[in-house]
Amino acid sequence: MKVLTLAGVAALLACNAFGQTAATSPSFEVASVRAIPSSTGPPGNLSLTPRRSGGRIAWNTNLSLLARYAYHLPGWRISGMDKDQSFYEINATMDASATEDQVRLMLQKLLADRFNLATHRETKELQGYALVVAKNGPKIRAATVLGDANPCRNI
Repeated sequence: MKVLTLAGVAALLACNAFGQTAATSPSFEVASVRAIPSSTGPPGNLSLTPRRSGGRIAWNTNLSLLARYAYHLPGWRISGMDKDQSFYEINATMDASATEDQVRLMLQKLLADRFNLATHRETKELQGYALVVAKNGPKIRAATVLGDANPCRNI
């Protein structure tokens, strides 16, 4: 069983936010999940957001990105996912008028059913830095020339 830990004070799970239980949560009318062979490499159109056309929706992505989309969380708030980089092609049909929140609920149900994905929320204390203004005021200056201050220089 794969376990997804939603670290920090994440938004309430969509099922709770909409007052729905697992028994009444929406689901896709039909869904197919196909593993993409690792010999072919990652799909060229890897994306966090699905391709949607009317009542059809499709993803070509890995399990981590699917979980990020389903639970509407940034990657740093998810821990415990396998480092397995298997890719999947998911095609599903649904009501064409389904909202994005409903699609996320449907995907959560699909992940639980097909991948045995279980979730829980917990608070974790992490080390970090606080950016505060010095007692004599800020000591930063505005960039004068494009490229003068590259924020990604040390990444």
